Amino acid sequence: MEQTQDKTKTYWLYTFISLAVMIGLLIVIPAWFWLALPFFLTYLVLAFGAM
Repeated sequence: MEQTQDKTKTYWLYTFISLAVMIGLLIVIPAWFWLALPFFLTYLVLAFGAM
């Protein structure tokens, strides 16, 4: 049980980091926004436990 909870916390951390990177890319280089999008969506799905 604790391992699952630790993984979920890690996935949420990665989700917020990739969100910050994605927003940063939108501000600085909008054309490169798509680079961070797959990471954000993948970790979001893993954090919700849907996969």
